[in-house]
Amino acid sequence: MHLALALYRYMPFGGLERNALAVAEAAARRGARVTVFTRSWSGARLAGIEVVELAVRARTNVGRDREFARALASALRERRFDALVAFNRLPAADVFYAADPCFAATRGRGARALVPQRRQRLAWERALAAPENASEILVLTADQAQRYRQHYGTPAARLHVLPPGVRDEFLAAGPTSAPELRAELGIPAAALVVLALGSDFARKGLDRTVAALGELPRALRERVWLVAVGAARAGRFQRAARALAPRVRFVGGREDVLSFYRAADVFVHPAREENTGTVLLEALSQGVPVIAAGACGFAEHVRAADAGVVLGEPFAQRELDGALAALLDDDARRAQLGARGRSAAQRWRMHARTAAALDVIERAAKRKRASVCGTAAEAR
Repeated sequence: MHLALALYRYMPFGGLERNALAVAEAAARRGARVTVFTRSWSGARLAGIEVVELAVRARTNVGRDREFARALASALRERRFDALVAFNRLPAADVFYAADPCFAATRGRGARALVPQRRQRLAWERALAAPENASEILVLTADQAQRYRQHYGTPAARLHVLPPGVRDEFLAAGPTSAPELRAELGIPAAALVVLALGSDFARKGLDRTVAALGELPRALRERVWLVAVGAARAGRFQRAARALAPRVRFVGGREDVLSFYRAADVFVHPAREENTGTVLLEALSQGVPVIAAGACGFAEHVRAADAGVVLGEPFAQRELDGALAALLDDDARRAQLGARGRSAAQRWRMHARTAAALDVIERAAKRKRASVCGTAAEAR
């Protein structure tokens, strides 16, 4: 089986990109040939997996998306693939891995839907999800499946809810703290560390976390350090956090995120929009209690494990302020929630998620081959 995987760009820190990488590696282990098509690839290349960077020269986002779709279509005509698996909305996909939220239910609504890029994404999502289409759609939460049914009438048989997954290195036995990292960052061993992690600080709600830290009682605030990890533009957030200085560290994108979870006392993720939030599961796997917005798709797993605080929707800053202060001020509760999270995480194996995704992809590939063979036989 020869699979084509397509995503606009690859960088080693994004959740969508990690999903694509996991599928590519798992497919190769099953014996498939895998070719990844992208506009750009940042980071190490994978042995045994072909990466093709398609040249795109348009200046606008909508133009780049269209050029990539045209270049991809041309590349697919030149070579034979059993299935195209897209990680962004591309209407030609046999399987769409919907790592992002249903667009019609979020940014595709109202006046904002008239912006050219949003209008195009909405049209391409509709092409994938419409009842008359054959594309299989992989979603990561039951709520997302419901949104596709609600907005497009997508048949339930074409919507596949994948189980949550955490990478093996997070579930392996290992250290439960990271004193070396604290020393590297100049953070005292007795300090309380609040961790924020994400590649889009605005969408992940870092400003909400900074505001909550500013409202802590003075004696508690002077014991707390904020560590923000992410390959994101941090300027305005750094300015907003000046009042917390010098107990703030912006460290940029890091590949050693496991050490950051182990150095943390609380993980805070009050995201404005978050289809899933794998970072919530990663934090719980390291015994770090979580405070998450109800908008996070994986908040349901935090709630089910009773391993943190899930904020109500719509978001209320005062609720976050109170939850953070209470959790930072209660060592015993943090330990109890952390133990529950670590236990629950042992069920969230990434290989189970990718195996479920590959089962759907392989069935789609077999149907496509059968359809092509049938069409060729009729032509003869």
